[in-house]
Amino acid sequence: MYAILTFILLFTNSLSAQTPPDGVHKLIAQLKSSLPNATDPAAVQARLGLLYLRLEQADSAQAAFSRALQQNPNLAIAHTGLGRIELEIKERPKDALSHFEAAANVDTIDARSHDLLIKT
Repeated sequence: MYAILTFILLFTNSLSAQTPPDGVHKLIAQLKSSLPNATDPAAVQARLGLLYLRLEQADSAQAAFSRALQQNPNLAIAHTGLGRIELEIKERPKDALSHFEAAANVDTIDARSHDLLIKT
């Protein structure tokens, strides 16, 4: 299940990478409005985190990923997102390592988290 969710989130993230910033802001607004009725609010928070990363809004991304993990501590994509913030934005590889390890432990087939773990 987590592997499928991770694939969906990464696939939609690649789509949003092609979306202009105005479109990303619209997606964020839609996701936020869907949160009260979301069947999986942790996945919505993780998706918000990915979109905030796309906009280079690290604080908002970190908050969204953290909320996702509060709701579901086994959400690999949220761990990976926090690790990316630590590694790529804050340039703190030692802090990123624990997030990549957590992601790899939760989802043993997620190539992205394993790749980031190796690079850290």
